[in-house]
Amino acid sequence: LVVLSSICDGRILTLQSSQAVAKQHGSVLNRAIAMTELKIKQLGDALNQYDDNIRTVMLQMIREMEEKLFALGLDEDQEEALVQLAYDTTERLETLKGDTHKLEKELGAILEGLYELLAKDA
Repeated sequence: LVVLSSICDGRILTLQSSQAVAKQHGSVLNRAIAMTELKIKQLGDALNQYDDNIRTVMLQMIREMEEKLFALGLDEDQEEALVQLAYDTTERLETLKGDTHKLEKELGAILEGLYELLAKDA
């Protein structure tokens, strides 16, 4: 009976240790997900700020170029071609902004995968 009791005590300690490890694993996973979520949000904010900065610089360049074109004495077709080139460049940069949105979605998918892992772990 004493041996049986000792075996049961050992098994209880093993189960308690396993539960403690599982809880600690879940806690670590929760912290990792929270940190990842914060970093993804910060990256998204930085990408949006970067896009806004590029757009502002391009629009400022277009305004300055339009002001200077009049002083160059170019004919109207030449001026229009240069202005159109600047607008086309701005449009290409706007297209690239869509690529940053794709990146944000991919990062969100990574985060969703982490949430699914946490749900399976629980």
